[in-house]
Amino acid sequence: MTEKMKFPYDIPEGAVMDYVDGRFVVAVKDDCWNEEELALLKQEPFVVTMCWYNGILPFVLEGGPVDSSDVYFNIQESDAGDEILGLKTAPDMEIVLVDAENMVEWQKRKTLPDAFWQQLKQLLKQQAQTAFMPGEYDVNVEGLMSAYEPFELHKYEKATVKF
Repeated sequence: MTEKMKFPYDIPEGAVMDYVDGRFVVAVKDDCWNEEELALLKQEPFVVTMCWYNGILPFVLEGGPVDSSDVYFNIQESDAGDEILGLKTAPDMEIVLVDAENMVEWQKRKTLPDAFWQQLKQLLKQQAQTAFMPGEYDVNVEGLMSAYEPFELHKYEKATVKF
């Protein structure tokens, strides 16, 4: 058994996404991840589905112990926006499951497939050009979250990647 490492960022329970150290990091935090839940990740892939809805970029997360969860990315709120849009090659994406003590229970990292990356980059460019009034983006995300369960966002699917 390998020693668990502490996730370097304190995050709230649920799912968050950011671009750090040259890669997209998607972290899902729950009180605990039991052995049965983690074993499911060996039987089925963890899937990230990128969706697009009126300037909002939700990602649906599914696989293993995660039935269906959503996380949002806004290039306008990212400190690395210019860096991301200037990338010539596809970056990595890392999926991390974190427990209540911020310990990493499972993680997997891969370079985004070119087709997924090209679609994502195009949508990020569109999002960067979308004018939002202060606070409007957050209100729009809240409205989308109240209108749709994460699995219902699949109707706005643009691309998927399996881990």
